[in-house]
Amino acid sequence: MSLIPFDLASVVSTEAVAASEIPPGVFHIHAPEIWTQGYQGAGVVIAVLDTGCDIAHPDLAGQVIAGWNYTLEGGPNDLTDLNGHGTHVCGTIAALLNGRGVAGAAPQAKLLVIKVLNGAGDGESAHLVNAINSAVGWRGPNGERVRVISMSLGGPYNDPALQAAIINAVNNCGVLVVCASGNDGDGNAATSEIAYPGAYPEVVEVGAYDMSAGAVAAFSNTNGQIDLIAPGVMILSAYPRAQYAYMSGTSMATPHVSAAAALLIQRHEAQSGAEIGEPALFELLIGHTVSIGAPPQAQGSGDLNLVAP
Repeated sequence: MSLIPFDLASVVSTEAVAASEIPPGVFHIHAPEIWTQGYQGAGVVIAVLDTGCDIAHPDLAGQVIAGWNYTLEGGPNDLTDLNGHGTHVCGTIAALLNGRGVAGAAPQAKLLVIKVLNGAGDGESAHLVNAINSAVGWRGPNGERVRVISMSLGGPYNDPALQAAIINAVNNCGVLVVCASGNDGDGNAATSEIAYPGAYPEVVEVGAYDMSAGAVAAFSNTNGQIDLIAPGVMILSAYPRAQYAYMSGTSMATPHVSAAAALLIQRHEAQSGAEIGEPALFELLIGHTVSIGAPPQAQGSGDLNLVAP
């Protein structure tokens, strides 16, 4: 099991991002319009299974509610991100709206960070199974539980134990599981590229949208399980050691969707007074997409748009 790399991070200075706190991808999915309605993801916990997180980053300080480490890098509570990928994903989800740096799409959501990949981006499927089971079993100091699991990782091999853990999370625990589709696309929607856990039918499989091209990113995997697409090319987010970076990949599209789910959970439950289940949340999420005219194998239901229809 490994993260799904596309290109290396292009690190930029704090000064370079100071002019606009809200990254283009967050604007693109129309998250700020949901914020103005009073919903920024408060009360929602998202589990991020990745390379860890720089919990001292000024845009992420206080956003990590708990976490642990399944890799051999450090002790069981060491979340140090020696890669950068996990911090970048966390930033897109929940970086603080604090007037500096970058803001995540759900800046009041909290993160349960589980380190399952090492500094090289490698990990074991068995650790991922344990991480999923641990995430759904976790309870916070005030009874909080994980509502969304975000996994910007994958591999070529089908692991029945991994699928079983996901089925338990979805069907028995009501958790929405969001996964990257992978970056082995050849630009041809008629050919299928498969990575797990993204290709399991129980998860929300996310492809990458190229905002500059107005099209599905050429590297984005295409297959019959794609559910939707979100910004995944030259995405600006947090990076270790109080830095910021541009990264590309379906790994970057996935946290946009995970954060959007948090906004939809908060709004729905505030307005209805009732908890939303995973099937209804999935339908609500898919309902907030707009077709870009690409085949379903490439775009799923379409591009994430929180003010659609």
